[in-house]
This record gives sequence, C-alpha cells and structure tokens, in this order.
Amino acid sequence: MDTILKATRYALEKKLIDFKIEDEKSFVISLRENGLSGLIFTYIQDGLGSSKLDQYKTQILYDYALRDEKQLKLIDKLREILNENAFKHVFLKGSRLKSLYEKSYMRGMGDIDILVESFEMKRIEAVLSNHGFKVEQKSPAHDAYSYEGLEVEIHPTLMNDFNPKYELFKDAFSHAIQKELYEYVFEPNFETLYLMYHLAKHFESSGVGLRSILDIGLYVKAYASILDKSTLESYLTSMSMTRFYNVMLELNKRYFGIESDLQIGAFTFTEEEYTNVSNYIMTSGIHGSGHSFNQMAPRLVNTQNKKQSKWFVLVKVLFPSYKNMRIMHPKLKTRLLLPVFYLIRFFNLTIKRGKDSRMKLRQLEDSSKNKEAVKQVFKTLGL
Repeated sequence: MDTILKATRYALEKKLIDFKIEDEKSFVISLRENGLSGLIFTYIQDGLGSSKLDQYKTQILYDYALRDEKQLKLIDKLREILNENAFKHVFLKGSRLKSLYEKSYMRGMGDIDILVESFEMKRIEAVLSNHGFKVEQKSPAHDAYSYEGLEVEIHPTLMNDFNPKYELFKDAFSHAIQKELYEYVFEPNFETLYLMYHLAKHFESSGVGLRSILDIGLYVKAYASILDKSTLESYLTSMSMTRFYNVMLELNKRYFGIESDLQIGAFTFTEEEYTNVSNYIMTSGIHGSGHSFNQMAPRLVNTQNKKQSKWFVLVKVLFPSYKNMRIMHPKLKTRLLLPVFYLIRFFNLTIKRGKDSRMKLRQLEDSSKNKEAVKQVFKTLGL
C-alpha cells in the first residue's frame, strides 16, 4: 500500500515516479483495482521497470485516453439532446469529478450518470431511443442504456430506498443551480453531501478503492473557498454522517497529503482503526472489484436492519418487491402475474447468469465468517 500511496502523491504533485517498484505484478493489480491506473501510469518514468511494464503502461494510457474521448463526446451529445427537449438534468459523479484531475482521462469512469425529473422517464426513453440509445435494464434506481459500447444511467431520484435520514435527497433539484439552458449543477455543500452519501452506499453494498477516497479530497480542496462549514455540519448531522465525513478527510490527509480545515468538531481515529480501514479499502477495490474481496460480506452489515442474515439477503435478491419487479419488467401489469415473473427471474439467475449466481452464493455462504470484522470497520467509519 505504501508504494501505491507514494506513487499517487508523486502524480498529484506532477513529479516523475522514478523510485523502484519491487513487485510489478502486485503493483499493476492494485492500481487497476483501486482505479488509479490512468493517474499513476502518466507519471511512471519510461524504463523504470521491465519492458513488460512499459508496454502495459503504453496500452493502458491509450485505452484510458480513448475511452475518455468517447465519453466526453457522448456527454456533449446527451447535453444537446436533453437541452433540445427541455429536460432538466444534472450530470452526476464521474462526469463532474473528471474535471478535478489534471487530465480528464486520469479519472476513469464506468458509466455516465444523469439525474432527471422522475415524471420525465418515459419521455426520455422515447427520445433517447430515437437517437440510437438502447435500454439494457430498468430498476427503481435508474434506467440503463447503451450507446456505441458506452453505458449511460438515467436516474429519476438520488435515492430509491426509504430511510428518513436521507430525506434531503428526495428533492434534489431544489439544491441545484441552473448552469445553462436545462442543465443544472448541485450547490457545492449539497454535492459534497451527495458524494459522501454515494460513497457510503458503496461501502455498504460492494466496496470502494483508493480513487473513491481521492475523489472526495480533490472535490473538497477544489471548492474549499465556497464550502460553508456550518451548512455542511447541519447536513451531515441530519444524516448521521459527521464521523464518516471526518474519516474521509483524515484519510485524504494521511494518504495523499490533502489538508483541509473543514473537519467538523473533534474525533478520534486510532492507528489500529486506520490500519483496519485502510486494509479494507485496499482489499475491496472500486465497486468491490478486489480479487480477494467478498462482495457479499458488507451486505450482511445492514444499518437499517440489525437482524440482517444471509438468508434475508438471498430472499431479497430472489424476490424483489412488486414495485421493483414492475420497473425491471415493464410487461408485468398486475400482481397476479408476479409468480410467473419470479420464475423468469429465477431462470435468468440460475441458467443465463448461473456462473455469476453460483459465485455470489458461495460468497454469501462465506460472508458470515467476515461479518464481525466488516461490522467493526463500519463502526469505525461511522456507518
């Protein structure tokens, strides 16, 4: 981990990485799992390691730059379509965070996320379909589209699960500022809170890598002059996320040297807690992509249901609510047909996606062993 953090600090300071990398294979795997390849390889000195490392560096930078160029062009296309059709919209997450990095390709992005007004979802589907976008999946959280090999997620809300402490996100557009035509951006205090909330959800449902932590540090640093500490404190207190926020700022200070005077109050963070949280972050990787990480383990540590068990999680996956099933299967028009669509879902999970489902079942079985350790990490984080 020390080598990755040292390399990241060099890159952030725009310094050429010229120190020896002892284990190239582990280094490359860790960069990929933690979402830092685009940033770090830009600053690795040619000939620093093996010829294989140089070749990999060339390929990864080409791939990152090419994908970034395509995504930026698609963002412009989406912006044009949404504005032409008078759809109020906010670009979320990666689309916003890319600009915080020296070069946008350095911050890789999976899909393009956009928030719209919920009542516009059907009309947006019709418009995007006319422009060559294909609906891949529907869910309460978003509709997923594909376009020329890229992915787009259209969100009708910032939250789809009911939890009173997240009420603030139900009316997100009231915290948005008009940028141009029908495009809006979130007011920075609210966007800081949203980034924290989104990161916390990834901790609870899959995993995060070092880049997820760095995103927070770079955002707070970029907007430090206009962020209001009392407003942030009010928001964070209402969502019981003050400790989580403080821990994220502390990790940025220790990992990347990003200082901030925006911490809320005093809090303790022991060396043992730092080590356990850091190991969890490094192991889990972006979206739980770590090769040795059990993605199902955090799902057993449920902040809303203290009696969460592996069987509860399994039933929840196999039998979503009628409301959620209707979104995933638009042809489901009545509850009477729900058993039929549950059978279709069971077939898809066991036959079409059998290999993936079997792996997740094994992880779910093993996750009970890790539950207490994950619980302690979440307690330290303030989740």
